[in-house]
Amino acid sequence: MKSPRRISLLLPALLAGAAAPALAVPFSVEGRLGRVNDNALVCNQVRIQLGANTVITTPSGVIDKARLLDTQPFPGRRNVEPPDDGNPDTPPLPPLSAFVGGTCIVSGDDNGTRRVADTVFVEVSENVLVGPVTITPGGPFEIMGVPIVLLGTTPGTPGYEPGGRIVASEPINDFGYEVDLATVPAGDESSAEGYLGAQTDVFYAHAIQTTGGQARASATAPDTRILRGSVTRANATTVKLEVRGGCRFMGSPNVNGTARTQRVNVQVDNGTSATGEVVWTNASAPATPAAGNVTCTEDTAAPGYGLFRYQLDRYSGYRAVPTMTRARVVPSSAYPSTAYSTDFVLDRAGF
Repeated sequence: MKSPRRISLLLPALLAGAAAPALAVPFSVEGRLGRVNDNALVCNQVRIQLGANTVITTPSGVIDKARLLDTQPFPGRRNVEPPDDGNPDTPPLPPLSAFVGGTCIVSGDDNGTRRVADTVFVEVSENVLVGPVTITPGGPFEIMGVPIVLLGTTPGTPGYEPGGRIVASEPINDFGYEVDLATVPAGDESSAEGYLGAQTDVFYAHAIQTTGGQARASATAPDTRILRGSVTRANATTVKLEVRGGCRFMGSPNVNGTARTQRVNVQVDNGTSATGEVVWTNASAPATPAAGNVTCTEDTAAPGYGLFRYQLDRYSGYRAVPTMTRARVVPSSAYPSTAYSTDFVLDRAGF
């Protein structure tokens, strides 16, 4: 019989050898989207479960599970056909989601028993055009001779996408300002993101960016646009913030050709609406938002427009991970009232 002392010496070893709960390991998968249903999907041959809090996005924003499963073909595309075993007595399988065969990017946690997605990104295809604009009289906007139409929810338009799963944003210039494509000259360096139609040579775009072209809206005071923003981990207690954007100057350029400058105030904050969409709300932020003034310098090759960059390498003054940003030109005696830009959702990879 073992003595109490012997048992006490063995107990830590016995406990150490007991099965411990599996620790969740982060995962990330990018590739071709296979089958998808209410509960799971297959991305690059990896089966992943969809949880109650899984966030599903496309290039134009968040969609619900019903839109992920929607079988309505995208404009200019045919859906992948379900497999057929050749047996006429086998009941046909239901149609597949229109996203099947497209691109998927999924991240989440795997505890060895369950592999659950935190975020799912899907798109039809990762096609990009970058090159000079070509003009066909009476025809659509073209890049290098390829006709381009914008995906949208307006019936009767060439890019009509009734499901609203991927909807094009307004075409913008290099500074983030919405432009009228009809005013973009031939030879302008432009880009389009989207997919090429399967039955046509039309490129269906969800984003277009140009170098030139006239802004769709005029302004009576200097304003700003956010081009991109991100928050990444610096270490366990701090994050790194970066925001890039454009600004618009009022009045005429300097007669000597030198660049004008103006100060831009950038704010970074957090907050979520009742529907789960990120919104700007200082009231919900448990800590003072990050903020700072940076210089926006006019691009002399594009008079009237400039670019700015806000960066904070070590930010720890928060209790919730920042989710959004906005900016405005600092008011001056000439323009005492300037408006903040539309709220921009930060890229929060790794959170």
